[in-house]
Amino acid sequence: MAEFRWQPGQAVSLTIVDPEWGALAQDFYDNGVPVGAERAPPEAGPDFMRALLQRFRMSYYKFVDESG
Repeated sequence: MAEFRWQPGQAVSLTIVDPEWGALAQDFYDNGVPVGAERAPPEAGPDFMRALLQRFRMSYYKFVDESG
């Protein structure tokens, strides 16, 4: 389990709660989120956060927007 946070004017941050279940989040943070043939890096801020919410073909992982 992991948590990504972003606010305007700040970098995306990542907090890993469980290293085993947070491995995919760490990979996305380190290498960017796949978006078509490219990747959105965490430096892209809102584009990175939106990319996390796209539908992935995964059964064990889910990204949820809890921003309110």
